[in-house]
Amino acid sequence: MTVSNVFDQYLLSKSKKGLKDVSLDTCRYCIGKFLSFAGSSLEITDLTQDIVDRYILSLYHDGLSRATVCTYIRYLKLFLCFVAQLFCLPFQPDSIEVPKSPKKKVRLYSPADVVLIFQAIQSPLPWITARNRAIVALMLESGLRQCEIVSLLHRDISFSGNRLLVHGKGDKDRYCLLGNVSACYLQKYLNLCPYSGKEYVFCSLDGSQITGNAIRLFYFPAGCFPSFRSILP
Repeated sequence: MTVSNVFDQYLLSKSKKGLKDVSLDTCRYCIGKFLSFAGSSLEITDLTQDIVDRYILSLYHDGLSRATVCTYIRYLKLFLCFVAQLFCLPFQPDSIEVPKSPKKKVRLYSPADVVLIFQAIQSPLPWITARNRAIVALMLESGLRQCEIVSLLHRDISFSGNRLLVHGKGDKDRYCLLGNVSACYLQKYLNLCPYSGKEYVFCSLDGSQITGNAIRLFYFPAGCFPSFRSILP
């Protein structure tokens, strides 16, 4: 049995427990880095503490932020604990220490900063520009997370009530204020979007549900990017 085979079982067990597709994708991404390092064809019987230790050390040498390293190690520990329940490992995954994530410094944007941010969001397609601006507005004004943007449904929006029903982590739902700026950009996007009748609010170019990775890779034209970059924390 290879490490890759067991990882497939791990994803299946998470899926049976109701883990959302977005969370499953995060598992694939974070633990996939370990599989690439160790080798997906590695037999479980050959998985050692030394391999795990060298992988963790490599994370610190990859120039990753401390918070990202903590995330990779946390996901790896959960996976290895699952492996230990099925197979006899020569080490105890419970002993893996997950470093504490550094406290994030909150950046407060000035009105001028916000103007620059929205000016920097441009696309050759007007509806994509409107979409991206609506997404950023919801993040800045309503405090939505990336995964919450992805899972936002049309029925969750109440323009008359100025609120959103947000599906957060751990299947915890909450209501958020739909501010004037967010409502304006969101309405413009909905008017321009060529895909109607979709369950999810935000679409990709082909009309499918937008992914978290698509949000992370927003395109900013070269002429706008220097101004945008200058106001980032």
